[in-house]
Amino acid sequence: MLKSPFSVFLFCLLRHLDCTVSQHASRVQVYEGAEFVLLPCQVPADVSSDSTAVVWNRDEFTIPMVHKRVQSSDDLTNQNLRYLGRTSMRATALQTGDLSLTLRNPTVSDSGTYTCTARKTGDDLKEIHVQLKVSEPPPRWPIVVAFVVPVLLLAVIFGALVYHANNKVKNRAVSMLKAEKVTEGAEYIKLLWNKSEVPPAAVRVKWTREQPEHGEICECVKDQTGQWKLESGPVYKGRVQMDQLTEGDFTLTLMKPHCDDGGVYLFVVYGQDGKPIKVTVVVLWVKETWWKIITGLFERRALHNEE
Repeated sequence: MLKSPFSVFLFCLLRHLDCTVSQHASRVQVYEGAEFVLLPCQVPADVSSDSTAVVWNRDEFTIPMVHKRVQSSDDLTNQNLRYLGRTSMRATALQTGDLSLTLRNPTVSDSGTYTCTARKTGDDLKEIHVQLKVSEPPPRWPIVVAFVVPVLLLAVIFGALVYHANNKVKNRAVSMLKAEKVTEGAEYIKLLWNKSEVPPAAVRVKWTREQPEHGEICECVKDQTGQWKLESGPVYKGRVQMDQLTEGDFTLTLMKPHCDDGGVYLFVVYGQDGKPIKVTVVVLWVKETWWKIITGLFERRALHNEE
């Protein structure tokens, strides 16, 4: 049947309009590192039902084919190797008209114009262009800063709280220490202890100086009759006594204290197994006399002048 010239003209016009519309490209943007990106391509059902294949091309390459789908399966014989294993389409693409392409692991080099063409035995029925832009991922430092700064701030606050609490505990511990003060030249100084700190199981108690230099002051041992006996250390021999030792009072009297006697003293109670049961810390501060302070200043000044 011959077609009239008007029918041929109308067909060509519609074909031209169809091609013009099909040249309008959709835009897709994605960041490099994404798992996949979907290039959309939708054609009418009558076009897809007439199509025997759909081809995705990227014409700027010598081997332009990105993906090809026929009625029964994919045909990747002439696929560009850069897309090997990275493309896929729905198995029902030609039945439903959804000819969209899934491109996995997109990179910046994948940016470009992709053409989706529905074909019937070599004739192009429909073309749709998709512009893909794959951008480098945005810098992560704002995210890192947004995360790290609050964490650091919390760490600083936590550290300040811990430091404050630690100092509070230290100050409380210092305030709980038994502190004794005496001036050098005094007749004696008593280092007190708490009687409740010596349980009945105690068999030995010991006074020692830990700071600035270690030194054993005295030791008291309970004999078989239950009586306590005092034994003085060599350094403090003749300078220590316990007036109420027979009554179980271990208050230490240090005779003629001098500046070198200042320091930290420990009163340790031992059980039958030889292990400490209780420990009392006593701080002794022996102050210099005003006369010694003055003479010391003159001595230091004279020594400085000699140098």
